[in-house]
Amino acid sequence: MAEISLGNVRKARIFLDRIQYTPDNRTSLEPRVRLALADVAFYSGDEVSLIDARAKYVDFVTLYADHPRAPYSQLQAGVCSLRQVSHPMRDQNQTLLAMQDLREVERRYPASPLARAARGLLGTAEGNLAEHDYQVGRFYFKKKAYLAATDRFRSVLEAYPRYSGRESVYFYLGQALLRMNNDSEGRIYLDKLVTDYPRGEYVEEAKRLLSQVTSTGKGSKKG
Repeated sequence: MAEISLGNVRKARIFLDRIQYTPDNRTSLEPRVRLALADVAFYSGDEVSLIDARAKYVDFVTLYADHPRAPYSQLQAGVCSLRQVSHPMRDQNQTLLAMQDLREVERRYPASPLARAARGLLGTAEGNLAEHDYQVGRFYFKKKAYLAATDRFRSVLEAYPRYSGRESVYFYLGQALLRMNNDSEGRIYLDKLVTDYPRGEYVEEAKRLLSQVTSTGKGSKKG
């Protein structure tokens, strides 16, 4: 454990692999060794090691559900999956897996202090999913596939009310609707942007679009 705390994970693994159990110490020592090996894999940091670490953490919870360190192991399983999602445009299956693991912390160990940490990480995971949908919406918007774009943007607003990038979603959803000649709904989102983010990045452009709709009776067709 001292070697793990110093970041010497290879040396720690050597020591852990050398441990021999006896009938007297197996019950108390084996769970600690299993969890330490999971930590060694986790702190190795590469993607293959993270996959291995998650499997070890899940096995620990399966074998020792009542162990005092089981909530930690369940939490770490979720962290392993979160760390494998390096870009919002990547496949989000690992994010979904992380959310499943993190929800298990609160479901199985609601009295643990780690339940609160799990809720915080769930917010991070939801942010990943929201950002993924937003980026896909932006992709469709750039391709002028406005119907597909509006579907993605709406899903962000409906499914992830705490998403930090809502200003951007309002802006591109409003524009997409205008370009589909749905001026009345497009104005709703642009008006909301101006009201909720009066000093935001997109407020001036939103005002210009609103003014254009008012003066011409049409949505902007500018690319």
